[in-house]
Amino acid sequence: MFPFQFTGRFKPGLNVNIYDGEYANLPDFKTLTPVKSMTSKVITARIAEKERNFAMSFDGYINIPEDGIYGLYINSDDGSKLVINDEMVLSNDGVHPRGVEKSDYMHWGRVIIRSM
Repeated sequence: MFPFQFTGRFKPGLNVNIYDGEYANLPDFKTLTPVKSMTSKVITARIAEKERNFAMSFDGYINIPEDGIYGLYINSDDGSKLVINDEMVLSNDGVHPRGVEKSDYMHWGRVIIRSM
């Protein structure tokens, strides 16, 4: 994966949007209005302060310090995806048990990350 070329200032954390609803699969987040938005330094469902019937999206950049193999992991109860530089690298969508992992070669630099 190649880093996203960007010059500018970055603030720590990822943009988080939280959505109410019951979902058997991940929704099209572009069609939804979040009930809450915030910035978080971690990707965790705990910040939603809900037990059931919600969806979340995390968007931002991560810095890859050097070229190499990086372990990627998502852990969700019924639906998640990890997208890096507009390429889906992990999908755990639908109703299922927790956890999907993968190793991938990544180039140094800032990359766009989106987790749902």
